[in-house]
Amino acid sequence: MACPSPTVAQVVSEVSEIPKGSQQIFSVWWTFTNLEDLEVSGYYWALDSGIITSQAWQAPDGSFYALESVGLLWQTYAGALSPVAGTPEPKNGLGPEVQAEFYHITATLTLGSMSTHGYLGNINLGGSKADILKAPGPQVGTGSYDPFTQLYFNNYAGFADIQDQLSWAYFYLPNGQEYCGTLNFITFALAWAGDIVT
Repeated sequence: MACPSPTVAQVVSEVSEIPKGSQQIFSVWWTFTNLEDLEVSGYYWALDSGIITSQAWQAPDGSFYALESVGLLWQTYAGALSPVAGTPEPKNGLGPEVQAEFYHITATLTLGSMSTHGYLGNINLGGSKADILKAPGPQVGTGSYDPFTQLYFNNYAGFADIQDQLSWAYFYLPNGQEYCGTLNFITFALAWAGDIVT
């Protein structure tokens, strides 16, 4: 099965689109645990933990280019609903996820006392196995934590009109299942392939 285009590698490669003369304004990373993962099925289906790196550059015209990448491990449980079809998971399972975002935005930088380089610390988002297993009933969920938009650009005006794309991929091993998708932030076109049923 082939993931829909663009791939994570293609999104990461888009840093070549950053204009000459741009200045890097931050390069940070942080870790997180107990993030409830919401996917196409409409249910929180797994708990995630991982690392996010975030970099941003200010272009000569004052706009910002940014690259975020995520590496995480998801954990799902027997009885949880799969991320696409909502199929009950027959047993516990775990696997890696990779994700990358590259975008160009018009925004106001809100650094305040925020660090511009290095490790920002760990965030426990408080998700639980018990909440994952409530589906298809009401779930609390955990939302998300993204210092890029919540701390550095918490008042950004909106996405500009070039190459605003998100790619992500899930891989369930050892049986070779794969689930992946892309979202184009300009057209909001979604493309999906696969599912994860343990």
